[in-house]
Amino acid sequence: MSAVPRWGPEYEFGIDDVDAQHRALADVLDRMRLCMGHCAGSSELGSLLAELEARTVHHFRSEEQTMAAEAFPGLEPHCANHRAFERRVRETHQLHRDGRFVRLPTVSLLQGWLFEHIDRADREFSDYLHARRQPGYSLARLFGRSA
Repeated sequence: MSAVPRWGPEYEFGIDDVDAQHRALADVLDRMRLCMGHCAGSSELGSLLAELEARTVHHFRSEEQTMAAEAFPGLEPHCANHRAFERRVRETHQLHRDGRFVRLPTVSLLQGWLFEHIDRADREFSDYLHARRQPGYSLARLFGRSA
């Protein structure tokens, strides 16, 4: 079994609001894993699932608005990926609300998906965004002077 991904600087893109939202999502999942050891089925787990669901929807909508504004060519498949994760989070939350046991492998799957998505799909958008925001080529740069 692979190690549980942990938040670290390698997952930051230098886009403050996106990095903060990613960090917050990772934190909720970490707290869920800790909770699974001592409170599975409790109201604490339900609160964490509700927080994960709300933060997920907020982050995805915010990210998608930025992608649309920046004319990101991969927007459609990225959104489809978001909807699939949202569905999984909602289903997990509903299991808990129905009084069914939420198992640690489910939380690990959510956590793994998040880190994989950040590292691949979100990094692709970050690279695109940083490239679009690079200063244009100027004559001052051509002749070795700062612009």
